[in-house]
Amino acid sequence: MIQHNHDRRAFRAEHTPPALALLIALALGFLATGCGPTVEKVNGKPDHFYGKNMSVSGRVGEYIVRDAKADASVFHLISGTGHRIIVVAPPSARFNEGRRVRVHGEFVREQTVGGRTFYDVLVATSVKRLGLMRRMMPM
Repeated sequence: MIQHNHDRRAFRAEHTPPALALLIALALGFLATGCGPTVEKVNGKPDHFYGKNMSVSGRVGEYIVRDAKADASVFHLISGTGHRIIVVAPPSARFNEGRRVRVHGEFVREQTVGGRTFYDVLVATSVKRLGLMRRMMPM
């Protein structure tokens, strides 16, 4: 008579390939720590981000340039902790202050808009609003 009383969890742990176990551990680590750039990370080490494309979320702060004649809009993107970076966006990307947005673009050392030079700037290729929830069930 054959006995099958061994613990299945112990069997799986013994037979999990080391590479798969490492991959799972790394994936869980990235999920736990957050792997994308944040306003705080960019402010902390701007040299690390120059020339890189990235997506960053935050609230639209005060506009520095919001002139119809300008070739771009310039505003502060504010994190939940109050850190901020300057965003240069196409003039069509206009949002009310306080609106949560996700900005995608290239982080550059400097950018000139309307005769003014700004430093440590995220030059946006797209700005999308966040936080819009739609009802899935009929009322």
